[in-house]
Amino acid sequence: MAAATLPRLRLPSSGRARAALLAAVSVLAAVALRGFALEPFEVASESMLPTLEAGDRLFVNKLRTPQRGDVVVFERGGARFVKRVIALPGERVAVRGGCAFVNGVAVEEWTTGTLHVDAAGRALAGRRERIGGVEHALLDDPGATRDAADVVVPSGHYFVLGDNRDHSEDSRDFGMIPREAVVGVVANLLGRGPRFEQPRNEAR
Repeated sequence: MAAATLPRLRLPSSGRARAALLAAVSVLAAVALRGFALEPFEVASESMLPTLEAGDRLFVNKLRTPQRGDVVVFERGGARFVKRVIALPGERVAVRGGCAFVNGVAVEEWTTGTLHVDAAGRALAGRRERIGGVEHALLDDPGATRDAADVVVPSGHYFVLGDNRDHSEDSRDFGMIPREAVVGVVANLLGRGPRFEQPRNEAR
């Protein structure tokens, strides 16, 4: 029996009709990509200052596996949060004196000599951190340092912290984040470019 053949797609002969069809296909492809690979998210708190501000709009990549240093959006208790991945499954992590330690080694960070006043009127000291090939900004409140005991991240989980290190609800409060709770990795920031971290391939 002869194999069935599929009908061939014929584009309209008119240039205008052809352009309209291609535009429609492009829109449908963009919608599909947004639904399956990318998803919009709006930041609701100041826990990721100065990298992200409340009201910032961004996209998350739902197909990428989180790496150390990535900013991720995850679900917990019916709400969505955005934090930075500090330690991966199987790694030992602690926070002492406001500094993160991964497998006993302090994550590289340094002061910048800058100040940031948050919505509550607190003057927070600027710092920078280099982790997982990503260099980014931090905020430090010397009067409210919050530490975490030495723990090993379970398989399939991540240890996350906010960049507003002393005013963030994160793994120091609710523990590790399971992989299935991660919505995706932050792909880009809309409209706030200069504040966002250096891309991974440009970090020193």
